[in-house]
Amino acid sequence: MGNNLKKALFLLLILVFISFEPVLVLAEEEISSNDFGIEQTGILPSNPFYFFKTWGRNIRQTFSFSNLSRAELQLSILNEQAAEIRKLDELNVTKIEAFLKALDSFKEGVSVLGLRMMVLKGAPGVDKLVDNFLDKTLKYQDVLDGIIYKFENNENAEKLRESASNALDKLLEVVLLVPSNVISVKKFTESFELAVAGQRGELREFRAVEFINRLEPLSSGELLAALLKTKDSLLLKFSGRLQVSKTENYKVLNFLEGFSGDILLRLKAVDEAREKIVDLEVKNQINIIRKHIFDKVKMKNLISEITAKDALTNVQDKLTEIASVLVEQTSKTPTNVAQIIERARFNFEEARKFYEDESFSSSYSQALSASAAVENALSQIIMTSNDLGEELKTIKIYFDSLSSVAHRANVIDSKVLNEFKDIEKTIVHLADLIGDNKNLTQARKIMRELKSRMALLSKMLDQEIAQD
Repeated sequence: MGNNLKKALFLLLILVFISFEPVLVLAEEEISSNDFGIEQTGILPSNPFYFFKTWGRNIRQTFSFSNLSRAELQLSILNEQAAEIRKLDELNVTKIEAFLKALDSFKEGVSVLGLRMMVLKGAPGVDKLVDNFLDKTLKYQDVLDGIIYKFENNENAEKLRESASNALDKLLEVVLLVPSNVISVKKFTESFELAVAGQRGELREFRAVEFINRLEPLSSGELLAALLKTKDSLLLKFSGRLQVSKTENYKVLNFLEGFSGDILLRLKAVDEAREKIVDLEVKNQINIIRKHIFDKVKMKNLISEITAKDALTNVQDKLTEIASVLVEQTSKTPTNVAQIIERARFNFEEARKFYEDESFSSSYSQALSASAAVENALSQIIMTSNDLGEELKTIKIYFDSLSSVAHRANVIDSKVLNEFKDIEKTIVHLADLIGDNKNLTQARKIMRELKSRMALLSKMLDQEIAQD
């Protein structure tokens, strides 16, 4: 089989099962105006005749008659507005007023989209609209964070940075309208993971975790629980790829240190990612990057007494939550989970001591580590047999897709084939454990290991096809 045909078959199946995107991009790519489906941005907000464009958009809206078509048109307009912001950045425009005007248009567009989406529950075709919206939302985050980063050292740009932050807040509000109000929470998280897999760059899961961390404080109940599970899955995928791509990790981790975005969210997500990593070499690498990021936090003097206090309160609440969960557990707490909880408690006590000594940055750092550890422990003990069963179904579909790719590409490498056989046996064993519903602790442990091994398998297969 020709090399081009093999690659085409591989890419086709990856697109079909894109929610597990196994291909590792070798360079972090910035969002461009083209990523919003806009080839020509036309008149930009820096142009005095921009108001003609606004008029044109208003006229277009009058020709939309159904609720869904109005929402689709508004999302299209929002993409145009985001592309305009990005184009100003691409052209290296430094005029703050131009960006302020563009951000005001974008915020207004987000608000209108929210109104359009609130009346769409049960509408035919709404799932496709939500998929598109969440895909673009992750790109909007990159664009808005990029503007904040571009002007972060500009003393005259405080209003601009505030405007970009407000636009992000408005975007979060609209995203939170979707679960329950438009589609189910389950469908929302599935759509979100699909959107994440469709992003470019090695940090796609990591950046999605940062977005979820923005949503967390605004969420509760079923949605919050679903977001935490989604975050855990994304972190496992990200850390799994790190652990099987050690020679390329320095590129990925350097992106973490220098990529635009909220540096406090970056620090939190780094702590959460390193909780999933078991390979000592990779953990040491990410610890170094973590220190560099924390040094920047201290240098910028970003941690106030209130920020540290809030972090402590958050950890205390999580420790209380996990204590109540453990009381309700009928089985003995796994040794590794008990060790994680003990480490969380130790970090929490250290954070309290630093706070009492008025070393608020150090207190915040320790509190973040404690919080990440508690979430890691919770994720390993609250997953039910139904949750495991649903995840195993998805993994089976993905495994079958990789098997088909290997068969069509006539892969003969013994290491790859043996890995396929071992994983197939693991899937069968895990299905038996879940079916018996007796040893969920073991099942949870195997599930987490299986996700990392699937990352390894997809990477091995990718390399084998590339070399053929």
